[in-house]
Amino acid sequence: MIQGPRQYIPPIEVDIIERRKSIPMDENEGIYIRNNETGEITVIKGETYMLKAHETLYEKELDPLVENLIMRANAGLPYVPGELSSISNFPARDKTKLVTFKAAHNTAV
Repeated sequence: MIQGPRQYIPPIEVDIIERRKSIPMDENEGIYIRNNETGEITVIKGETYMLKAHETLYEKELDPLVENLIMRANAGLPYVPGELSSISNFPARDKTKLVTFKAAHNTAV
């Protein structure tokens, strides 16, 4: 893996498997990273991060009920107990991003 901003012209014998870019994040954003050597999954948040050679983005799976709750909250819709709407109407969640839930002021979660 070649690090840093630099110019690299690969010889014919070299195959470029993947090009990686740094992932910028705000202080309230994060991503899940899986270390392929140890299998450990970590969260990186609030900084610009460049995946290392032995790391990949990890997709966190959630329970369908929790998925529905997050989708409704992101769309600005209230959660009504007992009401299950299809989450196919909402845009898909990026499963590699940290799961966050915004609670309005003076509310309980």
